[in-house]
Amino acid sequence: ATRGDGTTGEDVTANVRTVRSVPLRLAGPDVPARAEIRGELYLARSRFEALNTALVARGERPLANPRNGAVGSLRQLDPAVTAGRGLAFWAYGLGPHTGAPPETQTAALDRIAAWGLPVEPARRVCAGDAERTPAEQAAAFCAEIAAHRDRLDYEIDGVVLKVDRTDYQALLGQVATSPRWAVAVKFPAREATTRLLSVLHSVGRTGVVKPVAALEPVEVGGVTVARATLHNTDYIRSRDIREGDLVVVKRAGDVIPAVVGPVVEARTGAETPYVPPTVCPECGRPLVRAEGTADLRHAAGGCPASLRRAVQHFASRVAMDVDGMGEKTAFALVDSGLVADLPDLFRLTPEALLGLDGVKERKAERLLAGLDASKGRPLARLLFGLGIRHVGETVARLLVAHHASLATLAAADGEKLEAVDGVGPVVAESVVAWFADETNRATVAGLDAVGVNTARLPSEAVAAGRTFVLTGSLPTLTRPQAKALIEAAGGTVAGSVSKKTTFLVAGESAGQKQASAEALGVRILSEAALLALLGGTEPPEAPPAETPPAEAPTRASGTPEPDLFGAA
Repeated sequence: ATRGDGTTGEDVTANVRTVRSVPLRLAGPDVPARAEIRGELYLARSRFEALNTALVARGERPLANPRNGAVGSLRQLDPAVTAGRGLAFWAYGLGPHTGAPPETQTAALDRIAAWGLPVEPARRVCAGDAERTPAEQAAAFCAEIAAHRDRLDYEIDGVVLKVDRTDYQALLGQVATSPRWAVAVKFPAREATTRLLSVLHSVGRTGVVKPVAALEPVEVGGVTVARATLHNTDYIRSRDIREGDLVVVKRAGDVIPAVVGPVVEARTGAETPYVPPTVCPECGRPLVRAEGTADLRHAAGGCPASLRRAVQHFASRVAMDVDGMGEKTAFALVDSGLVADLPDLFRLTPEALLGLDGVKERKAERLLAGLDASKGRPLARLLFGLGIRHVGETVARLLVAHHASLATLAAADGEKLEAVDGVGPVVAESVVAWFADETNRATVAGLDAVGVNTARLPSEAVAAGRTFVLTGSLPTLTRPQAKALIEAAGGTVAGSVSKKTTFLVAGESAGQKQASAEALGVRILSEAALLALLGGTEPPEAPPAETPPAEAPTRASGTPEPDLFGAA
């Protein structure tokens, strides 16, 4: 399964079975009856180059980069296509499993390797010695990897440092999206110099028009870049970036190309200062810049380019999760005229879909079934999917916790919205303005008319009959916000831990309440686990307490550290 949105992933078993480095059966000593092994599929650099050579020879479009190529290969509907891409796999962690737990991260990786799964050999335990502390050894390791990164047959943008002892990992815990016992040390972004040919403009789903640099193709970190972000008008003006400039380009996070700035000393006088557009490049409608913002946006709706992105966002996995609807299909539906607004998605017929290029009977059936299933999504997903500016997933949950339907939300004024903890004047103003727009009100009415759920569902009360206690500082939610979400899901929030407590939601500096919960055997949830529970994913039963190892395992005295690149 993929990690998906962190709660719900995608079953990719059939495709993963075609990856040769993933064995169909575990081998070796002490094979567990059940184990969750975590890792990453990737497309090796050498394989990426060979694939692109073959694609170009056949007159097909080459893959943009190894990361996108790996994702696209994994999500193919036909496993035979995945098999032909030559994906590879590295395992990097051991999740819940039967048998005795490993005492260290190193032991876990050694155990995984013994079962027949590939584990990256370029790793090192930094336990310290007479000359260097563990931190100094770790810093030297990061420098060594950075110096030799181009000799690896896969792309990396840094090194992850992890606490080795698993009992220490458990004590440190995690925040919403990452563990406290691991930290990523990022390498400096790769940069290159090329010519800025012109400034183009792309239209987003909320009507924002963003400048994009059209570049003379240049290789940045092994990937050919011909387009890069320029962020917004203020970014261009503050750096005095001009068309015709020789510019420095980097790949932010080794993924997203961005223009850093111009090489001013290379100017010839032929460069042209940037002039922001006054009308949309797609539909010709006027553009405005709201006070206090850096973005240009449509003064009114109706832009086809914005609608394409809006449909794509609405159907995305983190919103309405419409099976069978990707970017290509979303764009085709709008460009063909079949979809002029969001409710039109639910009026599609098999005959209409079969008229689109590349849509066969099976794909049409899958898409219609996915649309029908999406009608019953929780209200917070629908609210997020509508694409209201400043309303992300968390804000959507908070609003739904205080408003049982889109109708009651639409009737709320700014003062009432700001009364929701976590909703400020900017968000409130955006929500009020969105529902005040006649076109948007028609969209909501249309969605209701075609059977889309526009109210909180009884089935959303996943916390009914359960008692929660909150303690410590949560990573993103305030105490009132967490309380509102729990109560909206039917749960009860108490002030102290007792035998009647179902869950303790613990943040940083949890204190005595966590100790009481542990003594009573009450299950303890992180913020991420709470949100997963409220989203319908039941947390696992708490494992029995483990006795921590007496001392940290260390490398035997006199044992040399492995040469990670000597055999390369």
